Amino acid sequence: MKGLILAAGRGSRMSTLTKSGPKCLVQVDGRTLLDRQISALKRAGIDQIAVVGGWRIDSLRDLAIPVLENPAWESTSMVHSLMAAASWIGDDSVCVAYGDIVFGSDVVAQMIANDGELVIAYDQQWYEKWSARFSDPLADAETFQVALDGSLITIGSRASDVADIAGQYMGLLVIRPSALSAIREFISVNDVASMTQILDLLVSQGLCTVQCVATREPWFEFDTVRDIEVGIGYLRELDAIERDASGNHRAPVH
Repeated sequence: MKGLILAAGRGSRMSTLTKSGPKCLVQVDGRTLLDRQISALKRAGIDQIAVVGGWRIDSLRDLAIPVLENPAWESTSMVHSLMAAASWIGDDSVCVAYGDIVFGSDVVAQMIANDGELVIAYDQQWYEKWSARFSDPLADAETFQVALDGSLITIGSRASDVADIAGQYMGLLVIRPSALSAIREFISVNDVASMTQILDLLVSQGLCTVQCVATREPWFEFDTVRDIEVGIGYLRELDAIERDASGNHRAPVH
């Protein structure tokens, strides 16, 4: 299993915090988001980790991990950043994390243990976070429905009612070779705007099964400047879990 962090975007809603680099390099409470992401992946047993850059990619060049490039980052989505790493992934399975989230190693381990060809993590307790982040929680939330067997039913549409939302997708996936092939084949003949769109289409057209794993640890998405204020408590909870597990923090990667 390899690990891949998608960090090609500009992150303009972070204002000046992303002027010189992508969101994954934003420091919150003394550590970059990327440092925490790499630490969580490594604690889950993933040692081969790379990052896909685009915006201010030179700011990633000094990292001790491979830096891959999505040269069309301004006009493409996370799906295309994933495809930019296809050669590096090869025939391996890969755990993919968006560059603006923090998460624990437990959910990664759960995803790896799940034998689905494509596995995504989600948060059943999303409403509290979204209520703190947005004046209207439904303004940014997407539909998310899961079957009793844990398989994805639907994702990614605009939600008009909380009842349409069984959780929120975290931007964390495990993709096995058969699923990566299905994604590659699908986007070769279809325009895809987002990762959630392709997940929904893969399921609705029966091209790939998607299994869902609910996180048992804190997590957070840092998409705006306000998210730093709202999310720092979740981040500190994760740091405390890491300290309890290892005795001390790993040396920062950046």
